[in-house]
Amino acid sequence: MEEKDISALMQEYLRESAMGNASSMRKLADIYYENKKYKDPSKAVFWYEKASENGDNAAMNILATIYLEGKLVEQNTEKAIELFTKAAQSDSSAMNNLGLIYRDGIGVDKDVAKSEKWFKKAIENKNNFAVFHLGILYFDTGNIEEALKLIEQSVEEGNTKAMLFLGGAYYTGKGVKKDLKKAFHYFAKAADENDIDGMNSVAYMYERGEGVEENKVKAAFFRKRVRTLKNA
Repeated sequence: MEEKDISALMQEYLRESAMGNASSMRKLADIYYENKKYKDPSKAVFWYEKASENGDNAAMNILATIYLEGKLVEQNTEKAIELFTKAAQSDSSAMNNLGLIYRDGIGVDKDVAKSEKWFKKAIENKNNFAVFHLGILYFDTGNIEEALKLIEQSVEEGNTKAMLFLGGAYYTGKGVKKDLKKAFHYFAKAADENDIDGMNSVAYMYERGEGVEENKVKAAFFRKRVRTLKNA
């Protein structure tokens, strides 16, 4: 979008925000948060706060993440969890984030049951990231069969983290029977999505002939693709 269009949008969002439009407050905050030219962290936080006060659940989720990270504001895990919980009334990203919080014990005691509950609610609300995260929860708690089904589903949905996870699991034999051909298969799927870690793994396996016939030329090809992407 051209600069003049963004400027016009900001003026429109300001007018609508003055009339109490929470969605416009959030969209204005998004520009201050993400746009390189207009980036202003303090204004972003201000408008996310305003949008949250006016009931915008998506803004609450973003603001909660900001408080959890503690980069733009003083870290406040308690406030983050409070905002995530409010946003989770309808925002699937907030549901997924609560699943992560209880899975990893961020500011709370680890709670597998609560984590599972929130991931499932997020999945019911069409959050694809939660499919992978629930799979990891099951993997870590020993429910490998169900975990693999969910992580494979996430792979089919194009999640490169799921591809890399399965590639790593089959490469090391962690939780599953070691299978270098399967490892290469999943790393190659990630490489096809231009994932740098996937390409590095494919190159490594081509260089050593692990799970695939040794091929120095193909290894060099993937190493070159990695350098090209890093320098882009």
